[in-house]
Amino acid sequence: MSDLPLTGIGFLTSKDSTPTGYVLIDKTLDGQDADIWKDNFFRKSVKRYLCYTQVFPLDNGRWRNVIVDIKLDKDSDPSRPGYAVASSTMDTREVALQKARFCIKNVQREVCTKAITGIVLVSKGKMKIDKKEHIYIGEINNIELWGRVCDISNNNSNSQVKAPPQFTVGKVTCVDFHPTDTYLASGSRDKTIRIYDYSKTASKKAIRTIEDVEIVKALSYHPCGDYIQKDKSVDNQELSPQCYVVPAVQLKFHDLWCPKRQKDQS
Repeated sequence: MSDLPLTGIGFLTSKDSTPTGYVLIDKTLDGQDADIWKDNFFRKSVKRYLCYTQVFPLDNGRWRNVIVDIKLDKDSDPSRPGYAVASSTMDTREVALQKARFCIKNVQREVCTKAITGIVLVSKGKMKIDKKEHIYIGEINNIELWGRVCDISNNNSNSQVKAPPQFTVGKVTCVDFHPTDTYLASGSRDKTIRIYDYSKTASKKAIRTIEDVEIVKALSYHPCGDYIQKDKSVDNQELSPQCYVVPAVQLKFHDLWCPKRQKDQS
């Protein structure tokens, strides 16, 4: 298992739909099927598998976020400040989990010394996990989820695989990555917001372009991933989760780019 930090994690409904650059977890450490759908007794065809990536997205040459903590909470638990929730599957946009929230905390690579470098799934009670090197994420469907934590302060970041940089025509002023999917949003001085799918490393074209009337100075995904906020009044600052209020302009993500709508319009 690599000591490079995780930069993305999500859920899939099928083993065959693993995105480029992601590693599928289809087996537990004790060799069982790693399907973590909580209640599959009545719907045996429903599957949920975890996948993760250690590919490093870049923001004009600057390292972006890595995952430092993951928690599995009940729906009734209070929200965790500073955590994003992987609420839908990456391949089909279906509900990721039943009666549970998969909470992810991201921190900028250059300011953290420890990060999660791997995910371990083990059938409950089958094997002992070294608690000095792992943090307990939670249990679902009789499967325990653990995160392997390593010191990354001395890691050579140049060895981390890099995703393609932004390809906006005008000068990029801001960028943000979707909390669970392989989408990147960039704002530019050419008065556009562009959406990229950085899992498609062979393509440099935006999958959606939205024209604005002013320079886009800042933007950020909502932690749920369904909204992008842009704020023309904030310059050279990353927006905090508390900034998702008026007078900021909120754009629904599926209005920016939706595969079905794109097909209907073509």
